[in-house]
Formats: sequence, structure tokens, C-alpha cells
Amino acid sequence: KQWYQRRVAITAGGLFNEISAAGHTITVLVNNAGVVFGAPLTQMSLTQIQHSVNVNLTSNMWLIKLFLPKMLDVGKGHIINIASMAGMAPMKNSTDYCATKAGSIHMMTQLRMQNVGTNIKFTAVCPSYVKTKMISGLEDVLDHILPEHVVSATIKGVQGDREVLLVCPPKFHVLLLLVKVLP
Repeated sequence: KQWYQRRVAITAGGLFNEISAAGHTITVLVNNAGVVFGAPLTQMSLTQIQHSVNVNLTSNMWLIKLFLPKMLDVGKGHIINIASMAGMAPMKNSTDYCATKAGSIHMMTQLRMQNVGTNIKFTAVCPSYVKTKMISGLEDVLDHILPEHVVSATIKGVQGDREVLLVCPPKFHVLLLLVKVLP
């Protein structure tokens, strides 16, 4: 656990230092990390749970902590977290993933509120199942979207200054509504 945290912190810090030393400032940051174990929480090891939290949430916080101050200094920036619809609705055997992606969404909302009046924008992108290695073997079972669709929707969402951007087939919008109204 500590080895992983040190590695991420050193890599993120090293990247920040290298960019700063070259005289550059990042004004667009895209956090696009994710891991899902697909197991009930009670069957996951503590190491797996911590890994999920570190990859899906803590790494986003670290990178934002590093790069946001410079964006504030230059008076412009946009931070995009690729979260998930799983942060808005339950997903079988994915408590760790749903909880961390919900945290990512709420973090972006909090940062947006906290930075009102600055020229820094925050967007949480919430795709449904994206056809990547994470859902490998489930493509026939799940309605999935292509990574290219997520990219183009994200660009449009950023241009429109969307706070939360859903990227999914239309029937998933109905699912989200049902989750909110049904017990």
C-alpha cells in the first residue's frame, strides 16, 4: 500500500516539477484513471479496496492539488475527471467503484463551488460502459459506447461548461431517473 502511494506521489510530483521547470503551466487537466474489481465488498481484500480508492479518487485529488494553484495563478484552467455513471447509480458487485466514482463527482461539484468567481472550470464526465479492457468479455451483454464517443462528448461538454456530463445510451437516462424515484 505505501509503496503504491509513494510511487504515485513521486510520479505526479515529478511530472509537475518537470513541467514547471520547463516554464510551462498546465491549464487543462484530465484525470482518467479507473480500476474495478467486480466483486462484492465483503469478498475484496483490504489491499484491493485501498487500491480502488487510490486509483479512482486519491490520485485525482493529488493531481488537482498540484495543478490547481498554478491555474489559479494564471487565471484560467479546466479540470476534467472521468468519473462514471456508476457514481450515480448502483452497479452489481462494484461497491468500491461506485463509491469512489461518486466521490469523484462530488469532489468536482465542491471544487466548482469553492472556485466561483475564478476562471477555473470543473467537469465530471460520467460515461456508462465504455468499450475498453475494463469491460472485456462483457461487450455482448452490456450496451457500451466507444471511447471516441466519450472523447467527442467530453470536448462538447467542456466547451459548454457542463458540471456533470452523462455519456450514455438514452435508456441509461431512464435508469438514473428510476434509481432516484424508486426505493
